[in-house]
Amino acid sequence: MKKKDEKKEVVLKHLKEENGFINIKKRVEVAELKPKVISTFNPKFESAKKYSIYAGVSYSVVQGSGEYFISPFIIKLGATNFQVGLLSSLSSLFSSLSQLISADISDKLKSRKKIVLWSMLFQALIWIPLILNAIFFKSVFLTIILFSIYAFSGSMLSAPYMSWLGDIVSRSDTGSYFGLRSKLIRLGSFITTLLSGFLLNHFFSVNTLLGFAVLFSVAFFARLLSYHFIKKMYEPPLTTKKEHYFSFFQFVRKMRYSNFGIFVLYLFFLQLSVSIASPYFTPYLLKSLKLSYQTFVSIDLSMAVAMFLTLEAWGKLSDKIGNKRIMVFNAFIISSYPLLWLLSSNHIYLSAVNFVSGVAWAGFALSSSNYIYDAVTAEKRTRCIAYSNFFKGIAVVIGAMAGAFLINKVGVINYILRLVAGLSLNKYAFVFLTSGIMRILVSLYFLDKIKDFYNEEKKSTIFAVRFFMSSLSEGIVPTAIITRVKNKIQIKGSKGKKNNKK
Repeated sequence: MKKKDEKKEVVLKHLKEENGFINIKKRVEVAELKPKVISTFNPKFESAKKYSIYAGVSYSVVQGSGEYFISPFIIKLGATNFQVGLLSSLSSLFSSLSQLISADISDKLKSRKKIVLWSMLFQALIWIPLILNAIFFKSVFLTIILFSIYAFSGSMLSAPYMSWLGDIVSRSDTGSYFGLRSKLIRLGSFITTLLSGFLLNHFFSVNTLLGFAVLFSVAFFARLLSYHFIKKMYEPPLTTKKEHYFSFFQFVRKMRYSNFGIFVLYLFFLQLSVSIASPYFTPYLLKSLKLSYQTFVSIDLSMAVAMFLTLEAWGKLSDKIGNKRIMVFNAFIISSYPLLWLLSSNHIYLSAVNFVSGVAWAGFALSSSNYIYDAVTAEKRTRCIAYSNFFKGIAVVIGAMAGAFLINKVGVINYILRLVAGLSLNKYAFVFLTSGIMRILVSLYFLDKIKDFYNEEKKSTIFAVRFFMSSLSEGIVPTAIITRVKNKIQIKGSKGKKNNKK
């Protein structure tokens, strides 16, 4: 008690000399908060956070010029629906397998930075044979294999990198920092994807495969740039003890009885439900609706725009009301997303649906990712993220295969539907319907079982809406402009009151 009182007196004395008299009500607040503010600032951490954002924006160019166009690329090569599904499922399988060894490699190297850098460099080099394939070989099978290896190396760095960032970013700023970072990544991805679609449509309309080769070249150099920024990041020492280790099978045996295990099961079944439909939105738009690349990109970018506009606001709100409430709210919006695609094939309508879904996916993805920082201790974080990613990857594989099965068997299913209910659905509509219903059922079953770690006084829904809209307006309109407008309103208000008094 004496030591605590002495600390309070020192802080108060310092502030009194600096600011003059402090009233009694504020003394406790200052004494408790002042030391925390001082202790959380670390120049090395701030520099690392900055370089992480630079690396993320560089990677967004890789997404927008390379990863995003892999599915349209193999469709241009003549891939079947089965091969499109195989691309998604096989790359996800490879990604999942890498998660089982990434944590062990991090522990043996005693460095997360090394595995991140090696994986990133290898991932960059994979673009070279993909470029050659677009120009010379033009093989669907080779593309699937190369992209699966690419996904393996990219997923290898995921858990160590997220664990590394968890040590750098303070818990009180998790939502705000990752919201801003994700927002800037979405902006980079949006601009790059838009330019890439324009490039394919206008400059390479005759030789589209050459256009894909140019885009993959951009992805190669952008990945090298992100490697450069990661190399500059500071890595806090990694301490691992035997008591922090638990095998994958130990995790599986206990996951039904732990909160984090239930959370992972929820993400597994939700991702499975999503993956039944997700590989087939692209062939639906390009093959069934026969849209141009530019229209296809504009529909997909409406989701990217929504995510860019709202990610930072969701991050700030999660710091205020906790991650679970945001996760629950958005889960049911993203569940209805594939069902809305059944109502119309108009591209303006689909863009609007994608925009609303983008708002919800931004909130859900950010809150579910940050929830791991709430639920898991720092020492076990890398392993827990790796095992969680493994289950999500396996869910993508199972979901994509289930979707392919449903598409191939839609004739039999339609025959049964006509006999029972007099209904008939095309192959894409059926997988969208199945995916939507499964998402809703999974969310209804699991969400109530997941613990809410937000310990402060629960904020009302009205507060959450107001705070979100306020944060959203600050994200769209620069804060300096908002401040000037507020000041002008206050000045006008005070003048009005003076005139009334007169």
